[in-house]
Amino acid sequence: MPIYQVGLTLKDAYNRTTHRSFKFDDLTLAGAVINVGLFVTAYQDITELQVVESRLTDVITYAGAPVAGSNIDEGATFRAALDTPNKYASVSVPGIIAAARGAQGVIDMTNADIVTWVGFYESGLVTASDGETVTTIESGILDK
Repeated sequence: MPIYQVGLTLKDAYNRTTHRSFKFDDLTLAGAVINVGLFVTAYQDITELQVVESRLTDVITYAGAPVAGSNIDEGATFRAALDTPNKYASVSVPGIIAAARGAQGVIDMTNADIVTWVGFYESGLVTASDGETVTTIESGILDK
């Protein structure tokens, strides 16, 4: 049975927020949407806090193993131009692939895997973390 994760954001009278996570076992996404709605209603009935939002995520587990010697601390940061003039965002990727590591800590933006990944941003399918549209990912460098 699929597992769906739900995150609730709650706010108190002093505008402080807190987050709570729950897991739902449900047969379908449609069923999970209904059950989460019912759960949020029940949750609102037992708390004085405002439920600001809920986020429903379909938890997908992937098979595989990390590359030998891979390290979370060895990543890259990419400079992304946004659709607002002269505004940029940083996009970080932990454990960047060795094949994309160029000389002097520069990421090879012509690497086929990097080109594919960048395409998701430049097509508008993936946005910057605050929802802004990325027009292009200009460059990437290794993190220090």
